[in-house]
Amino acid sequence: MAFDAPESLGEHSRIAGKEDVELEKILHTQGEQAYQKRRDELEVKSWKQIEQERRQVAEAHRIVEAARRNEQEWSSAKQKVFYERLRAEAEAKAKADAEDLAAMRAAAMAARKSPESAPADEEAKAVNEPTEKSGT
Repeated sequence: MAFDAPESLGEHSRIAGKEDVELEKILHTQGEQAYQKRRDELEVKSWKQIEQERRQVAEAHRIVEAARRNEQEWSSAKQKVFYERLRAEAEAKAKADAEDLAAMRAAAMAARKSPESAPADEEAKAVNEPTEKSGT
C-alpha cells in the first residue's frame, strides 16, 4: 500500500482508502510534517503486513510440499535398491547363522562319538574341579 504525495491525492488515479482520507485530513489540519510522520507510520505498518503475508504464503508452500512428499509412491528406483540391499543382507546373515549352527552341531556330534576324547575330558574336569577336602 503506497501513499502518494499530497499533490497526487486529487488526481483520482486510484481509489482512495481510509488511510488516504486520514492522511489528507492530517495534511489540512496538522500540516506537512504531521502528514509525513503518519505516512511513514502507515508505510511501516503496510510493509509489516506484506512481510506477514509472505511468511504465511511460505508456510503454506512448505505444508503443501510436505503433503506432496508424503503422498509419493513407494516404488522409486532408489527405494527399490535400498530394500533389495536390506533383503540381501538379511539373507546373507541368515545363511551365515545357519552355517555357524551346523558347524557347532557337527562339532558337538563329533565330540560325542569320539571315544578317545571322553576320558581326556573327564580328566580335565577332575583337575579343574575343587575337591571336598581342599575346600576351594
